[in-house]
Amino acid sequence: MAIKVGFKSGTCIKDIEMNRKYPGREMSQSLSQYFNLNTKYFYDEYLENTDQLHENLINYKKLKLPKGTRDTITPSSYLNHW
Repeated sequence: MAIKVGFKSGTCIKDIEMNRKYPGREMSQSLSQYFNLNTKYFYDEYLENTDQLHENLINYKKLKLPKGTRDTITPSSYLNHW
């Protein structure tokens, strides 16, 4: 399995299983595809939430809000909005 997803050895997979190492974006995508998950990344909420971060920030900047409400919007509430 290590070779199929791009690891150099099986010890890397053991490190992930024991929470000693986290896969990067490309490796996480490979693991997700290997296990036929319906998520882009392998059980990684951070990677899922930051996948479209650049586009989300641009949209956030363009968001037109009534005067005085901009201070009540937080990045997490904005991401939940989309």
